[in-house]
Amino acid sequence: MMLRHIVLGFLLSSRAFGLIAPLTNPGGETDIANLVSHVTLLEQLVQKLQADQTSTTTQMVATQSQLKGATAELNTVKTELHAAQAELGVVKFQLSKLPTSIELKDLVTKLHSTASALNVTNQDLASVKQTVSSIAQNNEVAAYEVRLSAQIRPALNTVIKFDDVQYNHGGGFNATTGVFTAPLAGTYILWANMVAYDYSDSLGISLYKGVERIARAWGENPSSEKNEDDTVILTVVYLDVGDQTWYIRDAGTALIEGDYSSYGGALLQAHS
Repeated sequence: MMLRHIVLGFLLSSRAFGLIAPLTNPGGETDIANLVSHVTLLEQLVQKLQADQTSTTTQMVATQSQLKGATAELNTVKTELHAAQAELGVVKFQLSKLPTSIELKDLVTKLHSTASALNVTNQDLASVKQTVSSIAQNNEVAAYEVRLSAQIRPALNTVIKFDDVQYNHGGGFNATTGVFTAPLAGTYILWANMVAYDYSDSLGISLYKGVERIARAWGENPSSEKNEDDTVILTVVYLDVGDQTWYIRDAGTALIEGDYSSYGGALLQAHS
């Protein structure tokens, strides 16, 4: 259809009129020879236009294909660019969280300081153990007993601390921490009598040697008719110099009655 329009426009143009006008002779009759020549020229022109249109169409199809390919590549590049931008944002965030060289130096200094403090603490602890041991070895006696002057309700899984120290030969008991540190190696007898006070309540206690539980006891007031019950531990254990023991409340919510509760220990036989 486009080719027909091109040919028709050409024939109607001044150029085509110039070709067709001379096709008549002076007498007004059609010059057949010239007409045939012009028709031949027009056919050649049409063929050329058709060839040009075919070539142009082919080039347009190829160009469209290239444009599609370029568009696909552009979309791929955009996707990769967005991914790279996201990764860059993550890296920037991670870098912002890294300590600076100055902060690293401060951290190293603090670590060295902490290590030095730990060494001093370990040395102090060893010195205390040695002092306790040397004091007790003068007569090879180590014993303590501590009582409770008023009711207390220790929290679960905390060391039970009584405040009224009755006896502390050898200096092994620390009233502040509630911990007994053996000044001599040997066989010890350890005991506790803690009165659970409260209606319909209970008290569970455990004796620890370091991280090991070596004894346990339970006292319970099962009804409103009874408001006190003894929770008793009595055991014999070997302790080396520096071994530590303490009591933990591990069950119940009953009060521990003052005046009637105590715990302690004594060296039965020293071991060299």
